[in-house]
Amino acid sequence: MSSAHRESTARPLTIIELCLSQGRGGLEHYAADLVPDLSQRGHRVIVVAREDTDYCLRAGREPALTFRPHRYLPWAGARKLCALVKTTRADAIHIHRSADLPLAVMAKRCAGNRPALVYSRHMHITRDRRASWPHRFMFRHVDRLLTITEQIAKAADRHLPILPERILALPPGVNPGSPDADCTTIRPPDTDFVAGCFSRVEPGKGQHELIDAIFTLREHGIRAGAVFAGAVMDPAYDKRIRSHVEALELGEVIRFLGTLEDARSTMACCDAVALPSVCEPLGLVLVEAMLMNVPVVATAAGGVLEFVDDGVTGLTYAAGDAQALTHQLHRLATEPNLKRTLARNGRSAAAKRFDRGKHLDRLEALLLEAAAERAKITHRDRAC
Repeated sequence: MSSAHRESTARPLTIIELCLSQGRGGLEHYAADLVPDLSQRGHRVIVVAREDTDYCLRAGREPALTFRPHRYLPWAGARKLCALVKTTRADAIHIHRSADLPLAVMAKRCAGNRPALVYSRHMHITRDRRASWPHRFMFRHVDRLLTITEQIAKAADRHLPILPERILALPPGVNPGSPDADCTTIRPPDTDFVAGCFSRVEPGKGQHELIDAIFTLREHGIRAGAVFAGAVMDPAYDKRIRSHVEALELGEVIRFLGTLEDARSTMACCDAVALPSVCEPLGLVLVEAMLMNVPVVATAAGGVLEFVDDGVTGLTYAAGDAQALTHQLHRLATEPNLKRTLARNGRSAAAKRFDRGKHLDRLEALLLEAAAERAKITHRDRAC
């Protein structure tokens, strides 16, 4: 526990961590990891999740309330969540998805507007919602909107019906992993340079581009290979890229590892980690790789540009340009000094920007601040 935390904590909070996602990506991992982290800081953390996810397993906590997938979930579940808020005297409801916002708002209204509603926004904002009356109603009840990048914070200010002073960019905190994997079981045989790709398997993540890049590198005499890990979201695309690997006769140098509970030790077995997505809100896997002292290559789009400085902390290229991706990987495979410099600079930059302890200090302070403000408003309204 940091000294900053000890000085800033006014009192323990009762926090409802609400995440009804069934995914297994960075959003879900972040939300689940907050449960033990905030609990260790003395707060009472209550989990609300779906019945059919492993979110609670990662959080290490039995849920106080679960929901089955249902078309009318916000209406059907609001009373249950409201009862939980009242019974536990919750200070805050913390959500992570727009899909969970209606449920949280209705429960807050039902409970007399008492708990603060803090919304951590992990995804891009793609549409202007300021003219939408349902969104104006819902965002009126959001006490803090915490975005994982400055880019998303600016988009929220432009496109969401929420007061600017309630919006704050708060990059997630990431703990470095331990390089304890047996790399002989991970790296393909007969390779000198291995690129890793740790993303959900779907067309927008661009795994096919990395496969083509590995083929081209080998055509130029570089003994390159790749490892892919991530949940399959599009089975047809997964089948297509596997067939593509076989068609290019790369089956011996490309491995598919499936879904990993913790990919960081596997990243340490790679010479580079690539993120060939069309666009990423942040690109958490890049942060994890940088903290593992592995150089990164990513598309120059989205939140990536806030911490990957081309040629300084990593390498970037234009989204969709497989030739440019190949060129950047070629540089890492043939320029050892560049590889070492990028790894060193990347690790330093990621450790500074995404420090887990400092992130938790700031999040905790914001939760306390929002809860205190909400309690004051509620007391004033009741007095009137």
